[in-house]
Amino acid sequence: MSLDLAALSARSVALPAPTPPPRAADLEAEKQRLLATGVAGTATILWCQGLRLFDADGGPVYDLLLTIEVPGHGPEPARVGWLSHPSASIGSRSLSG
Repeated sequence: MSLDLAALSARSVALPAPTPPPRAADLEAEKQRLLATGVAGTATILWCQGLRLFDADGGPVYDLLLTIEVPGHGPEPARVGWLSHPSASIGSRSLSG
């Protein structure tokens, strides 16, 4: 089987520009929103790796694999980026149902 890369690249769609990492101030606002409206739960870190990337404020960014448990729902896997700022939120995952 052969693959014509030139034909594939001619048909490919341009990718959007990457989204810049969130600023610590934006994360603080999201953290406050979640604390006011969210449901308390537990997250267990299963795996963590530094990405050798930095957010807009210069803090390192990590890749985390978690298990999230919220009352009334079974354990849910989640993969999130985490910033090392003290005001940073680990992330959120909406549970529907």
